[in-house]
Amino acid sequence: MSYQYIRGVDFYRWALAEIAGDDRIALRLGVAARELSSVTLPDGTPGVRVTTDEGVLLARRVVDTRPRRTAALLYQCFSGVEVEHGGALATEPGAVGLMTRMRGTKTDGLGFVYVLPLSPTRALVEWTRFSPVPLAESVVVAERDAELAAMGLAGATIVREEGGILPMGRMPTHDAPMPGVVLAGNAGGALRDASGYAFLRIQQWARRCADALARGEDPAPHPAEPWVRRQMDGIFLQALRAHPERTAEYFMAMARGVAPHRLLRFLTDRATAGDLASIIVSLPLLPFLAQLPDRRARLVAAASAARADRVAR
Repeated sequence: MSYQYIRGVDFYRWALAEIAGDDRIALRLGVAARELSSVTLPDGTPGVRVTTDEGVLLARRVVDTRPRRTAALLYQCFSGVEVEHGGALATEPGAVGLMTRMRGTKTDGLGFVYVLPLSPTRALVEWTRFSPVPLAESVVVAERDAELAAMGLAGATIVREEGGILPMGRMPTHDAPMPGVVLAGNAGGALRDASGYAFLRIQQWARRCADALARGEDPAPHPAEPWVRRQMDGIFLQALRAHPERTAEYFMAMARGVAPHRLLRFLTDRATAGDLASIIVSLPLLPFLAQLPDRRARLVAAASAARADRVAR
């Protein structure tokens, strides 16, 4: 397998070109969808009413990809820059620094730097922090700039910036799904709990969803996580939340103790039973035994209380 980099703007341009070639599709950019409600369509069948900035749309089926604030075990907060550094950053050709400069503290959690060399003089450098609460953009940017300075890149030319927050280990909700509506993307469970990664998972879902619509069927939701993977990811994130100062240790233990092909399969949702066993054996036993379902129940209760408090305010 190879590690590939796809620029967002290139992906969007490709998608827009595909849409432009199909006269059955109407694309409305810059229009916000506000509320969804169940209605009876003019032909007497059930449907969905979508209130937008430019009026009302009626649909038989809706795929809702709007981002939502989601309660989670941890939040992956990141801020990155593409920099022209003139050779100040020494990188190995063809090598990606996935989690470099790792460190974790009890108060700040895990932080690390991602380095993707784009040429001998240009690179994408991204600072990431795992936090129990979403961090303010200004905080993450300040930490990123401090890392750039420590790497000798304070004077590098910034070509572009990016950033965001990914929920890791979403708390379960009990909201009843609206008939005719499928949640997709973050709200629909696209993100892998243990890593926050979603790109290929979304591509696979989109293909299944499009095929279902082409057959005249309801749009397909994201598939449920297999039970074993869901439990392993949940326990892993609970351990990171409980002992943030040991998080770097846990990742290094996996890097040293798990064969690369096994770790790759685990990260790309293709793990075998042997791969899972190898992951478990590589990690310290006691911190993870402490994170069994009773602890998860307490975390869910705490998240529910926090949500209720926000609503009350």
